[in-house]
Amino acid sequence: MFTIKLSKSIINKLLGFGFVFLLVYIINSCVAAVDKNDVVASIGDYNLYANDVENFLVEKENDTDSLLLVGAFINRWARKKAVLEKARINLTDDESNFEELINDYKDGLLLNAYRQKIVSQYLDTLVTDNEISEFYKFYKSNFVLKTDIFKFKYACFPIGISNKNEIKALFKIEDKQLLLNKYCTTLSNSYDLKADKWIELKDFNNIEGFSNYNLPLLKGSVVEFNNSVNVYLVYIQHILRKGDLSPLKYASARVKNIILNKRKLKLLRKVEQQIFEDAVQTKELVIN
Repeated sequence: MFTIKLSKSIINKLLGFGFVFLLVYIINSCVAAVDKNDVVASIGDYNLYANDVENFLVEKENDTDSLLLVGAFINRWARKKAVLEKARINLTDDESNFEELINDYKDGLLLNAYRQKIVSQYLDTLVTDNEISEFYKFYKSNFVLKTDIFKFKYACFPIGISNKNEIKALFKIEDKQLLLNKYCTTLSNSYDLKADKWIELKDFNNIEGFSNYNLPLLKGSVVEFNNSVNVYLVYIQHILRKGDLSPLKYASARVKNIILNKRKLKLLRKVEQQIFEDAVQTKELVIN
């Protein structure tokens, strides 16, 4: 059976909001002034203390729905503990014995923490460009693109720019890039004419100004996007399709992670083997 009590400070806070409050749906309830360490609600071996509720109120004190939130907070606690109490009563000792699982979980946490410490202290994280290149060449077949990627240039101009068509044409002419850069420097709100990064379409849509547009991937095309204040000109310079070999520059971050992961596994195997051998040699470990 539940019992419910509220401290005087909680009552004052609740009344301060000017609401009539139904605390929780319970079998029995009792309102009284209690200290912070007194029990607000209980069932079986489970107790909710006045301090827990007051701390919750402090976190939510600027919320106009704090009365309802406190009621929901206590109600959630009560429902959960009621089910736990029922489970405790109805499960057999064998069914409720989780000691082995808990010990395995604790062992796993200890091992992971120790392994992370070993890695942070001893793992060589320097991966050279030559290592990345050699690994990529040897395992090239593993770096096939799973989606289209492309390189692009873009410039953003005020919506009423008069020489827009001339600028669009300049994107496609290699020996006119200085003139294009001049236009962008003097007229553009923002621009990037380097086209030095491979990008997926989903990452393109994360760029400010491009989130609401479906970019058709056609090599050599200039795509125009408009909103109420700006016109965006996007030039698709290079495209690689799904199934093509990933360029080294695009794959380098993944290659580096693979190299580091292999080093980590090798380091951990070496350290754990050494620990095992030391334990045998010092007779800390005895295998009968």
